[in-house]
Order: sequence, then C-alpha cells, then structure tokens
Amino acid sequence: MILILKFFEFDIMIEQVYVIYASLPVAVLMPILAQKYGGDIIFGSKIVVTTHLISLITIPIFVWLYTVI
Repeated sequence: MILILKFFEFDIMIEQVYVIYASLPVAVLMPILAQKYGGDIIFGSKIVVTTHLISLITIPIFVWLYTVI
C-alpha cells in the first residue's frame, strides 16, 4: 500500500492518514456481529484484543516504513 501511495504521489497528509489507517486493529464491532448472527462471541473478542495488542507494534512499523520508502 505504501508503494502504491508513493507511485500516485498524493498529498503527504493523505498518505500518512492512509498508512496509519491501514495499521489500525480490527473493528470492535466483530463480537457484536458474532452475537447477532450466532457466531462465537468469545473468539471474536479474543481477535479484537489480539489485534489491538499487535497494533502497538504494527503502527510504529508502518509509520517507519512510510518514512523510509
């Protein structure tokens, strides 16, 4: 995604917003939708927590890659 943004040469602020948005965790709405449609609520909650914890690493990495590329 970063390479595509660099290829099209968008405004720098737009590129930074897209890079941060791409590194954010999964939506918190997942367990609610799982409950509504009869899915596994516990698993959905674990995925949300896991992706939030992983995002503590991925957000700085994505921003660093954006500045390097």
